[in-house]
Amino acid sequence: MRITESSMIDHMRGNVQQSQDNYNTTLNQLSTGKKINQVSDDPVAASKSLAVRSMIADMDHYQRNAQAGKLFLQYSDGQLSSVTSLIDQARQVAVAAANGGTLEDSSSATYIGQIDSIIQQVTQLANSDMDGRRIFAGTQTKTEPFTQDDPIHAYHGDDGALTSTVAPGVNIRLNESGQTIFAPIFSALESLKADIRNGDYNSISTNDIGAVDAGLQGVLNARAQIGTKLNQISDTSDRIQSSQVHLQDQLSSLEDTDLATTYTQLQLSQNVYQASLASTAKALQHSLIDYLH
Repeated sequence: MRITESSMIDHMRGNVQQSQDNYNTTLNQLSTGKKINQVSDDPVAASKSLAVRSMIADMDHYQRNAQAGKLFLQYSDGQLSSVTSLIDQARQVAVAAANGGTLEDSSSATYIGQIDSIIQQVTQLANSDMDGRRIFAGTQTKTEPFTQDDPIHAYHGDDGALTSTVAPGVNIRLNESGQTIFAPIFSALESLKADIRNGDYNSISTNDIGAVDAGLQGVLNARAQIGTKLNQISDTSDRIQSSQVHLQDQLSSLEDTDLATTYTQLQLSQNVYQASLASTAKALQHSLIDYLH
């Protein structure tokens, strides 16, 4: 097979172009710090990199959910902590009224005024909102669960769950039932107020103080559940964070350039490129015409 001068020139030009491409690719990897700057650099690694990045994005989403859920639970617990203090005050009023024997009208009015104030504050806390969402109204987050100055204290929310996905397959209910927590409290406070007004000290001692204690226990139970959920979110978040670190390491091994190795490769590819240019230039100085002369 006869090799023509044209084919020889095309072959040398292809070799020079290949050497230049290798040099440019290595130079680009060194300047960007990335082994993969386009899919064609390494299609298999690029595919794996996309999959890892997708998993990292999912983990970031779970972490944002966990943080938002933690803030919701902490705020709920803070509001219920205030409710706890108010119930303690109501119990003190109940004990004082029960031990007062025959109360003067002024003392009775004072106790009733204190209970009314406690009822109003508890109602405000029951209507607490976070970022425009009523935290004790179930899924009816735009509706006040209780109305101020309503002697019946009707509940306007529902028992729906507000959940947060903090890990694959891990859904945590964030909200506590406003009906379950506050209905017994309002009932106990209204009964206490009525018995103070009627001077029924026996009922205060035998019924109302126990009812107030039961209302307090309901709040404490809700706060215990919140504490359990906070611990669960924290533990899950720690595991997700560990997974994120592992995935970031995996992504780095796929994408990041080993600077020392790449610098050595750059020097080698530069030498090869310069040598191919020199040899090609020298070869092209001669042609068939030179030999005919």
